[in-house]
Amino acid sequence: MSNKGLPPEYFTEDHESDGMFPERRRHAKKSSASKIFAWLLTAVFWAALVYGGHWYMDARLRQHQASLQEYVDSALRDVQETNALNVQSLEGKLQSLAAEMRDITDALEQADETISTSNTARAALNVKIEELNQQLEDLRQSLDNLKELNNGKK
Repeated sequence: MSNKGLPPEYFTEDHESDGMFPERRRHAKKSSASKIFAWLLTAVFWAALVYGGHWYMDARLRQHQASLQEYVDSALRDVQETNALNVQSLEGKLQSLAAEMRDITDALEQADETISTSNTARAALNVKIEELNQQLEDLRQSLDNLKELNNGKK
């Protein structure tokens, strides 16, 4: 083998037997170590990317959940406020209807009393009319008697 400009101490019998120069052997060891380092660095980088992606997606998911929760809470508050206003309106209408019902009940009671009173008055009037009819009948008879007496005197 030729020495290619290397000092003679690099060449010994056992190195020449495998056909590799000592620097090449060191370079071969370095290249396998650098390959392992490169693979290790790639694996660490890949793991960091996966972890970073997971962390980023988790943060985005939390952000979306927080905004969704805020939206739901806001909508719930709006619905509760609207319901409170509707309940107040319905309570007002209910009170108004209750007052109208009381007025109608009072009017019916008064009408019932009036009807009862008018029935009593009607009965009293009927009695009085009967009495007057009786008196009228008595007067007719008396008039008839007087006419007969008057006719008899003539």
